[in-house]
Amino acid sequence: MGRKSVLFLILVLPFVVYLFLKIFGENKYEIPVFYENGITFSECFQAQKKPFLVPDLEKFLEEPGEHPVLQEKTSLIFVYSSLNPSAEFCLNELSRLMQTKFSGYQIQVLALSDRKAPGVGNGIIFVNGNSDSIIRYVNCGLVMSQKPDTTITDNLHWIVLVDSKKQIRGYYDATDYEEYDRLAAEVDILVNE
Repeated sequence: MGRKSVLFLILVLPFVVYLFLKIFGENKYEIPVFYENGITFSECFQAQKKPFLVPDLEKFLEEPGEHPVLQEKTSLIFVYSSLNPSAEFCLNELSRLMQTKFSGYQIQVLALSDRKAPGVGNGIIFVNGNSDSIIRYVNCGLVMSQKPDTTITDNLHWIVLVDSKKQIRGYYDATDYEEYDRLAAEVDILVNE
């Protein structure tokens, strides 16, 4: 084989592979639906065979007043505690995502805390409650007690991704910087489904 043939193969082969993958390949990433086949959780609900849907906050928060409801759009529920020293970092990162990655999206962001809301806004709706109410909502409403690698304590720091049908699509450790990249990518996929 001559030099011209080798050079031709080096230049043309990547293009042929690209065309083949473009025509015959399927590049689709799907975000899993948690508890799609129901849950068996005796403390909060009877066993369900149908997909689990995230209930509204009013079922769990005992504080008087109106609580925001989950709207029919992608939602992020950020749960944090005053005992969590990383709460300010987490709120700043979530606020940064709202300004940069999610600025054109119709996303509802609820931040649940056992203390008064800090001075961060950017489309984040703050909901205050007592620690027991919030832990009950995390365990029952967000079903995190069924998540095997999660320990629910007063020191909360989780973000839960909920789709427009009120199904849980992801759990993210809000103190892990890399989780924000995963969250941004999965929200982008979910919004564009």
